[in-house]
Amino acid sequence: MELTKIRGINEKREQDFNKLGIFDTADLIRLFPRAYIDMRSTESLREAYHNDVVLTPGKAISSPVVRYYRRGGAVRLNCQQEGFLFSVVWFNQPYVASKLKPGVEYLFYGRVRKENGVTSLVNPSFEPLENVYRLKGIVPQYKIKGNLTQKSVRDAVKLAVSVENPKSVIPFALQKKYELGDLFSA
Repeated sequence: MELTKIRGINEKREQDFNKLGIFDTADLIRLFPRAYIDMRSTESLREAYHNDVVLTPGKAISSPVVRYYRRGGAVRLNCQQEGFLFSVVWFNQPYVASKLKPGVEYLFYGRVRKENGVTSLVNPSFEPLENVYRLKGIVPQYKIKGNLTQKSVRDAVKLAVSVENPKSVIPFALQKKYELGDLFSA
Protein backbone atom coordinates (compact mmCIF):
# COMPACT_ATOMS: atom_id res chain seq x y z
CA MET A 1 0.00 0.00 0.00
CA GLU A 2 1.20 3.53 -0.73
CA LEU A 3 2.61 5.57 2.13
CA THR A 4 0.23 8.49 1.55
CA LYS A 5 -2.72 6.21 2.38
CA ILE A 6 -1.51 6.14 5.99
CA ARG A 7 -2.92 8.86 8.24
CA GLY A 8 -0.32 11.55 8.93
CA ILE A 9 1.83 10.98 5.85
CA ASN A 10 1.55 13.70 3.22
CA GLU A 11 3.64 14.06 0.06
CA LYS A 12 6.43 15.95 1.82
CA ARG A 13 6.73 13.34 4.58
CA GLU A 14 6.59 10.60 1.95
CA GLN A 15 9.71 12.14 0.36
CA ASP A 16 11.49 12.00 3.72
CA PHE A 17 10.59 8.31 4.05
CA ASN A 18 11.82 7.74 0.48
CA LYS A 19 15.26 9.08 1.56
CA LEU A 20 15.38 6.16 4.00
CA GLY A 21 14.47 3.69 1.22
CA ILE A 22 10.87 3.33 2.34
CA PHE A 23 8.36 3.45 -0.50
CA ASP A 24 5.33 1.50 0.79
CA THR A 25 3.85 0.01 3.96
CA ALA A 26 5.78 -3.24 3.49
CA ASP A 27 9.02 -1.23 3.67
CA LEU A 28 7.79 0.46 6.86
CA ILE A 29 7.19 -2.91 8.49
CA ARG A 30 10.76 -3.93 7.63
CA LEU A 31 12.17 -0.75 9.20
CA PHE A 32 13.62 -2.15 12.39
CA PRO A 33 14.72 0.11 15.27
CA ARG A 34 18.41 0.90 15.71
CA ALA A 35 18.00 0.92 19.51
CA TYR A 36 15.46 0.89 22.32
CA ILE A 37 14.98 3.21 25.28
CA ASP A 38 13.89 1.56 28.53
CA MET A 39 11.36 3.84 30.23
CA ARG A 40 9.96 1.30 32.67
CA SER A 41 11.57 2.75 35.80
CA THR A 42 12.51 6.20 37.03
CA GLU A 43 15.80 7.34 38.54
CA SER A 44 16.70 9.81 41.26
CA LEU A 45 18.44 12.98 40.10
CA ARG A 46 20.41 13.08 43.33
CA GLU A 47 22.18 9.86 42.27
CA ALA A 48 22.53 10.68 38.55
CA TYR A 49 25.88 11.65 37.07
CA HIS A 50 26.73 14.51 34.73
CA ASN A 51 25.67 13.68 31.12
CA ASP A 52 23.43 10.75 32.14
CA VAL A 53 20.12 10.49 30.30
CA VAL A 54 17.41 9.78 32.87
CA LEU A 55 13.68 9.34 33.28
CA THR A 56 12.80 11.16 36.48
CA PRO A 57 9.78 12.75 38.18
CA GLY A 58 9.73 16.28 39.54
CA LYS A 59 7.25 18.80 40.91
CA ALA A 60 7.23 22.33 39.48
CA ILE A 61 7.69 24.76 42.36
CA SER A 62 7.55 27.97 40.33
CA SER A 63 6.15 29.33 37.10
CA PRO A 64 8.35 28.91 34.04
CA VAL A 65 10.58 31.88 33.24
CA VAL A 66 11.17 32.78 29.59
CA ARG A 67 14.25 34.78 28.63
CA TYR A 68 15.03 35.95 25.15
CA TYR A 69 18.56 36.44 23.89
CA ARG A 70 20.05 37.74 20.69
CA ARG A 71 20.25 34.26 19.15
CA GLY A 72 17.19 32.60 20.71
CA GLY A 73 15.76 32.11 24.12
CA ALA A 74 15.42 29.78 27.07
CA VAL A 75 12.64 28.55 29.33
CA ARG A 76 13.65 27.69 32.91
CA LEU A 77 11.52 25.83 35.43
CA ASN A 78 12.49 25.21 39.07
CA CYS A 79 11.49 21.78 40.37
CA GLN A 80 11.97 19.54 43.36
CA GLN A 81 12.22 15.81 43.87
CA GLU A 82 11.89 14.57 47.45
CA GLY A 83 13.41 17.81 48.77
CA PHE A 84 16.18 17.88 46.12
CA LEU A 85 16.03 21.10 44.06
CA PHE A 86 16.88 21.14 40.35
CA SER A 87 16.09 23.21 37.30
CA VAL A 88 14.83 22.23 33.88
CA VAL A 89 15.93 24.26 30.85
CA TRP A 90 14.65 24.27 27.28
CA PHE A 91 16.59 26.23 24.68
CA ASN A 92 14.84 27.81 21.67
CA GLN A 93 11.47 26.31 22.62
CA PRO A 94 9.40 29.20 24.05
CA TYR A 95 6.10 27.33 23.47
CA VAL A 96 7.05 24.94 26.30
CA ALA A 97 6.30 27.64 28.88
CA SER A 98 2.56 27.54 28.08
CA LYS A 99 2.45 23.80 28.85
CA LEU A 100 3.98 24.07 32.34
CA LYS A 101 2.09 24.93 35.51
CA PRO A 102 3.42 25.41 39.07
CA GLY A 103 2.46 22.72 41.58
CA VAL A 104 2.08 20.00 38.94
CA GLU A 105 4.23 16.87 38.97
CA TYR A 106 5.90 16.01 35.67
CA LEU A 107 7.85 13.08 34.30
CA PHE A 108 11.01 14.26 32.51
CA TYR A 109 13.29 12.39 30.12
CA GLY A 110 16.52 14.19 29.30
CA ARG A 111 20.22 14.77 29.84
CA VAL A 112 21.53 15.69 33.29
CA ARG A 113 23.91 18.60 33.65
CA LYS A 114 25.76 19.04 36.95
CA GLU A 115 27.94 22.13 37.12
CA ASN A 116 29.12 24.04 40.19
CA GLY A 117 26.82 22.06 42.48
CA VAL A 118 23.72 22.86 40.42
CA THR A 119 21.74 20.05 38.83
CA SER A 120 19.60 20.64 35.76
CA LEU A 121 17.93 18.76 32.94
CA VAL A 122 18.50 20.12 29.44
CA ASN A 123 15.81 20.04 26.72
CA PRO A 124 13.91 17.09 28.21
CA SER A 125 10.72 15.53 26.94
CA PHE A 126 8.02 15.78 29.58
CA GLU A 127 4.45 14.85 30.49
CA PRO A 128 2.25 15.39 33.52
CA LEU A 129 2.87 12.47 35.88
CA GLU A 130 -0.86 11.76 36.22
CA ASN A 131 -1.30 11.39 32.44
CA VAL A 132 1.77 9.59 31.06
CA TYR A 133 1.28 7.99 27.65
CA ARG A 134 4.53 8.57 25.68
CA LEU A 135 7.22 8.23 28.33
CA LYS A 136 6.58 4.65 29.38
CA GLY A 137 7.54 1.13 28.39
CA ILE A 138 10.27 0.21 25.93
CA VAL A 139 10.39 2.79 23.16
CA PRO A 140 11.99 2.08 19.76
CA GLN A 141 14.50 4.55 18.28
CA TYR A 142 14.71 4.65 14.49
CA LYS A 143 17.29 6.01 12.07
CA ILE A 144 15.77 9.23 10.72
CA LYS A 145 16.57 11.74 7.99
CA GLY A 146 15.14 15.02 6.78
CA ASN A 147 12.20 16.38 8.74
CA LEU A 148 11.14 13.03 10.20
CA THR A 149 10.80 12.77 13.97
CA GLN A 150 10.94 9.69 16.15
CA LYS A 151 7.24 10.11 16.92
CA SER A 152 6.23 10.34 13.26
CA VAL A 153 8.20 7.21 12.36
CA ARG A 154 6.86 5.26 15.37
CA ASP A 155 3.29 6.22 14.50
CA ALA A 156 3.75 5.34 10.82
CA VAL A 157 5.25 1.92 11.60
CA LYS A 158 2.45 1.18 14.06
CA LEU A 159 -0.20 2.11 11.48
CA ALA A 160 1.55 0.12 8.74
CA VAL A 161 1.55 -3.00 10.90
CA SER A 162 -2.15 -2.55 11.69
CA VAL A 163 -3.00 -2.02 7.98
CA GLU A 164 -0.91 -4.93 6.63
CA ASN A 165 -1.66 -7.18 9.63
CA PRO A 166 1.19 -9.66 9.00
CA LYS A 167 1.19 -12.89 11.01
CA SER A 168 4.92 -12.41 11.61
CA VAL A 169 7.16 -9.54 10.66
CA ILE A 170 10.23 -11.67 9.88
CA PRO A 171 8.61 -14.03 7.33
CA PHE A 172 6.82 -10.99 5.89
CA ALA A 173 10.17 -9.29 5.35
CA LEU A 174 11.69 -12.42 3.87
CA GLN A 175 8.91 -13.09 1.39
CA LYS A 176 8.64 -9.48 0.24
CA LYS A 177 12.26 -8.50 -0.20
CA TYR A 178 14.89 -11.17 0.28
CA GLU A 179 15.67 -14.59 -1.04
CA LEU A 180 17.16 -17.04 1.41
CA GLY A 181 20.58 -16.98 -0.27
CA ASP A 182 20.82 -13.18 0.04
CA LEU A 183 20.60 -13.37 3.83
CA PHE A 184 23.64 -15.60 4.21
CA SER A 185 25.84 -13.86 1.67
CA ALA A 186 26.03 -10.59 3.61
